Amino acid sequence: MKKYLLNISIFLLGTTLLMAQQSYQVEPSVVSTTGGSADVGSYNVTWTVGETIIATQGANNVIFTQGFNQPKKKDDGTDNSIPGDNCGLEVLSEMICDPFNQFYQLLFTFAGAEAGDMYGLTNNQTGTSFVFEASSFTTEAFEAGTGYSFTVFLASDPDCSINIESMVGDCMTTAVSLLSFDGKVEEDGNRLDWSTASESNSDFFTLERSKDGRIFTPIAQLESAHNSNVIKSYTYLDKEGKASGDYYYRLLETNLDGLRKVVSQVVHLQGRSNAFELLAAYPIPSNDFLSVELNVPESEELEVSIYNTLGQVIEVRQWDARKGNNTFSLNVAHYAAGTYFLKASSTRYESINLSFVKED
Repeated sequence: MKKYLLNISIFLLGTTLLMAQQSYQVEPSVVSTTGGSADVGSYNVTWTVGETIIATQGANNVIFTQGFNQPKKKDDGTDNSIPGDNCGLEVLSEMICDPFNQFYQLLFTFAGAEAGDMYGLTNNQTGTSFVFEASSFTTEAFEAGTGYSFTVFLASDPDCSINIESMVGDCMTTAVSLLSFDGKVEEDGNRLDWSTASESNSDFFTLERSKDGRIFTPIAQLESAHNSNVIKSYTYLDKEGKASGDYYYRLLETNLDGLRKVVSQVVHLQGRSNAFELLAAYPIPSNDFLSVELNVPESEELEVSIYNTLGQVIEVRQWDARKGNNTFSLNVAHYAAGTYFLKASSTRYESINLSFVKED
């Protein structure tokens, strides 16, 4: 195998030198999937059984990489990556395991896209693709021990891509025993509290936040106790969580060896709103009852008026609203089919207006 790989490498290197004046790039090709090692000039590659070896050819360069990982180094320690090999696209992938090491997710962090461009991700095992503006993406859960294969690309240039794959997704157990992870909405933001029963070889905790429960972003890093056999408590106030809306949080732990995993379940909090605002109205169109959700900063009586398209008042009602979120039901069964306007008036704040359709 060593002789076979060496011959292929010399051939590729010679081909590159002959065409040094041309600017071209050849797609990576698998040279070997068995264990071994090889020396080609200033290059040295050692690999294990099951680790895919890739030969990548570009103008004036032939390099070997393991599992598409870039860059590789020469024996003298200088960087030997091919500039522009991936059009400036950079991808960092991290495995995040569930607290019981039964499932894992992959967290991809991207860089290199120009303003206005988007990133794409294809699951090569299912053929499913996603395109998004965010600089990070968390995949669905996979069963521990199973492999994965993804291609990351620029939406504006699909040929600018990087493959990330592994035959086995192995979850490493961390020595942190988490007792609790809770959240609470407060006036100054969302407070997150957690405690551990014991810690061993632990470095720090990372708190992540999401608006959709899928794509998480780190918001804080707190040093752990490193090694402890007594209960330790931690707290963090997310001041950016003061706005209304949904907030999802999860906790990750990184040990002193650099291994990281999710150690908590996801906590869902709904941020408070200090505004008099419409949250939702449904169903639209309606044929019997219309539900209206409002947020009210202070408890008060609201006057609700219904108008038709001619501006005529159809109905006036009084709604007793308490501080916070309220849901009111409006009976529209006796209304004629058509479009209507609802106006909710407050003595303290600007009125709220919405339109809805009544159907037979």
